[in-house]
Amino acid sequence: PKEYADSGQFAQALTEVLEQNNIDLIVLAGYLYILPESLVKKYKNRIINVHPSLIPAFCGEGYYGLKVHRAVLNRGVKVTGATVHFVDEGTDTGPIILQKAVEV
Repeated sequence: PKEYADSGQFAQALTEVLEQNNIDLIVLAGYLYILPESLVKKYKNRIINVHPSLIPAFCGEGYYGLKVHRAVLNRGVKVTGATVHFVDEGTDTGPIILQKAVEV
């Protein structure tokens, strides 16, 4: 995304690559950027994200990557986990597919 002037250019370039390769499903695992709304709408219920917490805890704007794990440790949480969910126009607000808990 940093190579493009704005999110619109990035969305256009990414969409072209996805279409050229007949991609049906997008999986975000460790992807630390918010996808442009146009792309999310075009691939509705075909983009899956792996989030490193049990949503709705430690999710949304500002909670990504190691920031999630630091927040969990700072709060003294005893159980955390991971959530797999569909991506929608919000941040970590899409329908949950699966959650797995682990002790801290």
